Amino acid sequence: MNKDSVATSRRLTNVIIVDLRHRAAEAGFWYSLPFFTYRPILRLKPSQPQLWQSTKSEMYEDISKYYDLIHQGLRDDIVFVIKLATSVGDPILELGCGTGRLILPLARAGHEITGLDNSAAMLEVARHHIEAERAKVRQRIRLISGDMTSFQLEERYGLIVIGHNTLMHLTRQQVESCLYCARHHLKPTGQLMLDVDNPVMMADPSDDEFLVLERTAVESATGNNIVQMSSSWVDQQAQTRHITWIFDSSPRDGGSIRRTVVNTDFHYLFAHQLEMIFDSCGLVLKDIFGDYDASPYSEDCPRMLMVVGLS
Repeated sequence: MNKDSVATSRRLTNVIIVDLRHRAAEAGFWYSLPFFTYRPILRLKPSQPQLWQSTKSEMYEDISKYYDLIHQGLRDDIVFVIKLATSVGDPILELGCGTGRLILPLARAGHEITGLDNSAAMLEVARHHIEAERAKVRQRIRLISGDMTSFQLEERYGLIVIGHNTLMHLTRQQVESCLYCARHHLKPTGQLMLDVDNPVMMADPSDDEFLVLERTAVESATGNNIVQMSSSWVDQQAQTRHITWIFDSSPRDGGSIRRTVVNTDFHYLFAHQLEMIFDSCGLVLKDIFGDYDASPYSEDCPRMLMVVGLS
């Protein structure tokens, strides 16, 4: 991290907003430092956008221990993907599989699945989860360390999944490379599923630069209280949302707080832009949904789920 990035992190670390101990107590926490609940509270924006950038693999090295905790409430996409997998058939490939949040329930449901990721820390967590499964489940899973924008595997897949917001880590050029690779790993009747935040909402600047409390949780392994906060701003011309995530970990009975600050970019593409990329890669859009209940896509829905096949 360069000196400017360190300065930005310290500025975030040293901001005192308002003491909300009573709010923490209601949630079963005793959080001895001030933290954040309401917005608007504070606007933060670095003088140079590059201060917000970071390497994605490095980011996940920092937050791998929190990943499952902050996604533990995300279940609806699992049901959606299992239904899709059942309809198109095995084997399945997940690009950007992370800690195995989707892989494990798919394998438990009887599917043969390969997970590819470029983060050694995330794959290590995934292996730990897999080791705890029954032998039949373990045998259905294969993990590969690799780059989702440049991979070459021997197998062809009935379904390729790019799960919850994973595609948004990629620039447009990287998306093109990723989908080109994916296209050449599909069976003739195979399908590719993309799951991203609705880009119309991602482009909305109304909440820009507010420091927001996202969630509080208890880490099962240590019993520590975890507070996750974020601040972001959108560059509409570049179609990029620059994000800072802050994770504070503190002992339940009190003590020093460990703060982790990570910076990343989410790149968003609108439906018509993705369709142009599909066409250039030899793919065609088959379905588009606005949420995991398979409701129609519209500009005010929360998600953009695209199911794609060979053209």
